[in-house]
Formats: sequence, structure tokens, C-alpha cells
Amino acid sequence: MAADSEGATDNIRTHSNHVATSANNTVARADRILELAAQIQEAESADAAAPLVEEMAEVAGQLVSGLDANGDGRVGWQEGEGGLEQANAHMGFMKRGEGMGG
Repeated sequence: MAADSEGATDNIRTHSNHVATSANNTVARADRILELAAQIQEAESADAAAPLVEEMAEVAGQLVSGLDANGDGRVGWQEGEGGLEQANAHMGFMKRGEGMGG
């Protein structure tokens, strides 16, 4: 990872961690959606599948926007919180910090 390379700036070390954490959160959510899809396929009735579908829709919404997991009123980049919006924001912070616009 760029953050571990010789000459990496503090900006890159900081924000690459934030981007990676938010991206990993998104992968974990996508994995959960796949698990739920399998459970929905195995459900014996629509009534049994309904709560799984509701959870799937909720988790799918978090792929982009993330989740305020700690209840502080905002979605940060931290584990369990950030989604693609936070990853994108921190990519922008990193680019601007390196004078690349963004």
C-alpha cells in the first residue's frame, strides 16, 4: 500500500487508512448482502423471507452512505461506519493534500 512506501507523506499515511477502512466496511456489507440473498433463497415462505429482505435493503443502503454505528450523529470512516461516500471523501482529502486537486 502507498502508505507503507518509503517517502509516503503523513497525509497519505492518514487518509489511505481511512479510504481502506471505509472500503473494507463496504466489502463486509456486500458479503452480508450475499449471505442474506442465500438465506432468502432458502426461506420456506414469503413471511420467513420478509425480515431478511428488509435487512438486505438496509445494508444495501449502507454501501454508499455508511452507518452511524456509534450513534454520534455522523458517519465517519471508522470500522463499521464508513461506506463509499466516506472512501471517496478521504480520497479527495488525500489528493488535495498532495496538491492533486480533488
